[in-house]
Amino acid sequence: MSPAPALTESPPHLITCNNTEESNRVASTFRRPTTIPFVVSRQGEEAVTVDYLEADEYGLHYVDETALDRDSERVLWARCTFNLTNDGDLRGRPDFASLHPFRQRACMEKLLCQVCVPRVKNLPTTNELGTLFIVPPGVEKEYGLEGAVTSHPPLCVPHAQQSMRECPHLAKGAQAVRARKPQLWGVHGVVYKKRDDGLAPIEKLSSAIPYGNPVLPWMLASQMYMRLGGVTVVDLETEASRASNHVPATFSRR
Repeated sequence: MSPAPALTESPPHLITCNNTEESNRVASTFRRPTTIPFVVSRQGEEAVTVDYLEADEYGLHYVDETALDRDSERVLWARCTFNLTNDGDLRGRPDFASLHPFRQRACMEKLLCQVCVPRVKNLPTTNELGTLFIVPPGVEKEYGLEGAVTSHPPLCVPHAQQSMRECPHLAKGAQAVRARKPQLWGVHGVVYKKRDDGLAPIEKLSSAIPYGNPVLPWMLASQMYMRLGGVTVVDLETEASRASNHVPATFSRR
């Protein structure tokens, strides 16, 4: 059995949503959101992964693996239940600091609005300027917007406006941008190793790992990251007032 390769350092300019303690502290000072984003985790949704997880010399796999368990770059993803009503609607108290792995990944891969419920409505996130993202405060000053890497999926214009009004993290200087060339960049998750008594996590990453890194066959991914290319800062009021056509962005997976 080959050991999992050592991790390499990833770029510092990552826009993440992993600080649960800080998220809850800031959220407690803000008004209750009027809409629950499609991507957030719900009470009652649980990981259902480890009992089905195995490894060979090539890395991790599920004993009953299906095509949905891997992304386009063949990285294995954590499984998580869905808390649904009999009508197929999501239910349960939302955890705004946590993203459901499958729903987050689906919105990233398909450039879907992270708030819209796809089976009910799916407002466009993309026009001739590119795909709409919200960049949190401080990112432009510290790292610049071009090439920023984010785990936050796109937004449609109405939900981008709503997010700017209601999300405590965006209240002080967040920027709306359109990216003409959004590019799937990498993943965040847990790295495992094989022991005599089975698999064990060896490292919970503090940062994301880019696609192509040799550690990825040993990772169980839980969030997908995208690099923003061809960035233009936009004004959401102007965006909302203009009738723009839905023109696909130039999108690359690597």
